[in-house]
Amino acid sequence: MMRPANDCLHDLITVVIVCPGKAGDDKYTGILKLLDVLLSSEKKPDEKKKILQEDFNIKMS
Repeated sequence: MMRPANDCLHDLITVVIVCPGKAGDDKYTGILKLLDVLLSSEKKPDEKKKILQEDFNIKMS
């Protein structure tokens, strides 16, 4: 199906910025801590694995 030249199609994007806080903050628990651990570029994979196992009871292989 051809569309008229003035009938533009647009790609829309929604941007979400998440700032989980820092270790030691009062609200640095639960999902905020989990996101920080998963998305951190400063933590090494072994450190992430240990935190996920010990703090969130997520089994890792």
